[in-house]
Amino acid sequence: MDNQNKEKLESVTINATSSTSRGLEKPACCKKESHGEISSRPVYVSCPVCHAGYKCHFGTDIAEGVEDGIARVLLAPPCGHKLVIFVDGNLRARGIERIDHDGLICEHADTVFLENHIKALEEKHHALAKTENGYNEAFELMQQIKKAKKELEILRNK
Repeated sequence: MDNQNKEKLESVTINATSSTSRGLEKPACCKKESHGEISSRPVYVSCPVCHAGYKCHFGTDIAEGVEDGIARVLLAPPCGHKLVIFVDGNLRARGIERIDHDGLICEHADTVFLENHIKALEEKHHALAKTENGYNEAFELMQQIKKAKKELEILRNK
């Protein structure tokens, strides 16, 4: 790596945010050790669009409490592109994806959609209940039916 690219890498530092198990967000680099030192390690990433290099600081606990051990972190570097970086428990960047669109608004499904979905699930459940080895799948479908019925009830009460 030549000196110009090295300077570019070190010129910008991005502090990523980490979601804790309590649902609060705080800068990942602000987690303090008992000795008063910041517990973080730099990770060097390159924007997949413009190839600008950045140094990001992630807390050493960023992947704690994540089911598969890979933390997905949203980055908004100075180049203006939005990225998702996949960081493992050893603070290694396992992948980077750019985000094309953000800020889309999602609404709950309408009642007709949920009614049709419940009907399809019930038909599938009925067919599986008749088979000898379909008990586990039928149980899973029944759980999905219950969840969809609760959502439908909530929509009807609004």
